[in-house]
Amino acid sequence: MVTTDSGCGYTVTPTLVSLGAGGSSTQVTIEAPAACAWTVGTPPAWLIPTPATGTGNGTVTIAADANAGA
Repeated sequence: MVTTDSGCGYTVTPTLVSLGAGGSSTQVTIEAPAACAWTVGTPPAWLIPTPATGTGNGTVTIAADANAGA
């Protein structure tokens, strides 16, 4: 989940990702107006978004820890 400043629209691409149980990462693109700040919502502890905040367009890497129970 991504939130932005009031009045700012944004697009996240892709809208759905799948990560392997062995631990992996992927990237999502955030498109927002240049003056609009955005923040990645609070993910579960096993997902790590980097960076978690930005302004304007950006790319976020989402890393998942391995699922030891899989």
